[in-house]
Amino acid sequence: MKDSKKFFYNNRLNKGYSKIYNNNQTDLNIARKKYQSMLPPIDMMEEYEELYPGTLDKLLDMAQKEQNHRHSLNLLEIKNHAKATALGRIYALVFISIVVMSSISLALLGFILLAAFLITVSFISITIISYYHSNKLQKNSKFQKFTNKVHPQVKKPFKK
Repeated sequence: MKDSKKFFYNNRLNKGYSKIYNNNQTDLNIARKKYQSMLPPIDMMEEYEELYPGTLDKLLDMAQKEQNHRHSLNLLEIKNHAKATALGRIYALVFISIVVMSSISLALLGFILLAAFLITVSFISITIISYYHSNKLQKNSKFQKFTNKVHPQVKKPFKK
């Protein structure tokens, strides 16, 4: 059995035939911990500032611009969602009125079974669509609650 010498920590080249550990996940976790926020860690920012004076101001300006850009994209997304919701409600009202008018006209012409079938199918389809839409909204709200949780050690600022 071939043994390997460990010249470096977490070296994948010198493993040989000894125990092979999958270190991909640990490498990803290290990278995630290093770059969790938009700004680098404070000690790294101090080193940048020593090497290149004015870097901190540039980083803060860049972070502010990115935050403004994300905020504008979120506002645009909310506006488009509200517009799509309003148009969906208008089209649903038009659809329901067309179904009701056509079923009334079919009933007056003597096609009562056809009118009843048309109304039944259309309202069942509307019910199914609204059910799936409400489930989708509930899943999104659960996801939002899960992602917006604050870490127990981090306290929320007081609102006045």
